Amino acid sequence: MRAWWRAFGRGRLELWTLHRDGRLVGLVPLSRQGGELRSLTNYHSPSFSLLAADDRALHSLATGLLERAPRRLTLSFLSEEDPALAALGSASRSAGRPVLTRVLERCPYIPLQGTWSDLLATCRHQFVRELRRRRRRLHARGRLETEVLDGRSDLERLLEEGFAVEAAGWKGNGGTAITSTPTTRRFYTEIAEWLAARGALRLSFLRFDGRAYAFDFAVEQGDRHWLLKTGYDEGFRSDSPGVLLRASMIEAAFERRIKRYDFLGKDDPWKREWTSAVDVQVRFQSFGRGPIARIDGAMQRHVRPLARRLLRRS
Repeated sequence: MRAWWRAFGRGRLELWTLHRDGRLVGLVPLSRQGGELRSLTNYHSPSFSLLAADDRALHSLATGLLERAPRRLTLSFLSEEDPALAALGSASRSAGRPVLTRVLERCPYIPLQGTWSDLLATCRHQFVRELRRRRRRLHARGRLETEVLDGRSDLERLLEEGFAVEAAGWKGNGGTAITSTPTTRRFYTEIAEWLAARGALRLSFLRFDGRAYAFDFAVEQGDRHWLLKTGYDEGFRSDSPGVLLRASMIEAAFERRIKRYDFLGKDDPWKREWTSAVDVQVRFQSFGRGPIARIDGAMQRHVRPLARRLLRRS
């Protein structure tokens, strides 16, 4: 959150806390912008929630937040399955505050049950056949290998190489690559340093004869793997380096006894080749009871969606 605030923060940072018997049991960092409290999130955020020690703390934190919230409270990238979402909804109803919940993303994930072969059996036959064919073709031409590193040594060089691969294609051309802005690059570099120090960073490369074809920037902790960023050099698009790296990483996840592989981000077709399971992430908004807040709620509910539709058509 500190790295996110330094990179993207606007307004005034506020740390909302809950204590019980002198012990911290709840925390949520927010930014205050005029009459709105907002979560510290954007499309670089994999998820957001209220941090609470137990259910009692969660409901107390949600209630206190809603009682003191200004004209609008906006929390983005909450999972539909997150108990915090239900707690916030209940607290809003108790406070008489109208609520608006809108889906932001449907993030695919793979529940890793059974074996790698079991997973392949659920995929399209043509997809699996093409995956195997491309692997055989590259192995026949040279040395194909997947390298997974935790960044505890030589981190600066690894990030430089990985960021260059991620930008060598449509992400670089479209301005969405990590290196597209100094701010974004600084954010991911700081996150990488923080994760590496805790043993949770995974920098993965698909290499052909030593040259990086594709790159992953991911988090792995406990039995979960989260794919934050990925990309490949489109000069080698015909070899499907992104698909080959993905297959290697998912197969290795079974070997490491990972229980859930989270793609994060949009519900892209290449992700749906592997799974039909999605984590629905939403934006939760709670509005005050005064006339200005009611107008604001109507604008958010009706006018803004209409404006977005008109812009897409134009």
